[in-house]
Amino acid sequence: MDYKTVIIEGLKGRLETSYIVYFKQQAQIAKRDNFVEFADFFNGCSNAINNMKYTVESYCNEEIKPLDDKIEYWNNFIENDEEWAKFVETNGGFIGDYNNALKAHQEKKLIDRAQKIQELEREKEQWAYDKFSCTFDERKISIPYPMLVEIGNAIIAAEQELSNFNNLPETTDHQKGQMEVSGGSRNDNRPQRVINELEIRKIFKIH
Repeated sequence: MDYKTVIIEGLKGRLETSYIVYFKQQAQIAKRDNFVEFADFFNGCSNAINNMKYTVESYCNEEIKPLDDKIEYWNNFIENDEEWAKFVETNGGFIGDYNNALKAHQEKKLIDRAQKIQELEREKEQWAYDKFSCTFDERKISIPYPMLVEIGNAIIAAEQELSNFNNLPETTDHQKGQMEVSGGSRNDNRPQRVINELEIRKIFKIH
């Protein structure tokens, strides 16, 4: 099955019904018409939504990594010139003239490092996951990251409800983890943002 299409069609369906109801309905249709077991259906949907989220996360993480490296550098900045020189020698040596390198190091000692770290942290906030979307050029659709998280949670909830209803003895791997809360990074515990009807209409250019 094309689980990406199932998810995208679910966005349109959000105007008429909840995500949870939608995925329960689609699971039942897939089982009735294509003999797809509930566990296989929900695994497919979860894999598809996780791939969409990974697209956003990997893009943001590529930009965040060098900022984290700079923050680590300033947090571990070596004040003493002799200790600094030993550290550089131990970690690959000097590039270019030693005196120029020493002069540059001494200039860096004059920088307000706490302020520098704050600036880098603010720059990291620009790459928070929830500021970005997963775009499908062939469909001209862009799904915001918080909406991807909301859909992922709905997939888990829909499977749990069907499992309880059908008294299934086992849960799939993605059920065992806690539902995510939408946020700017993997450790962000801010409340999940609710996606309203206006945003869905904007995604699909519904007037």
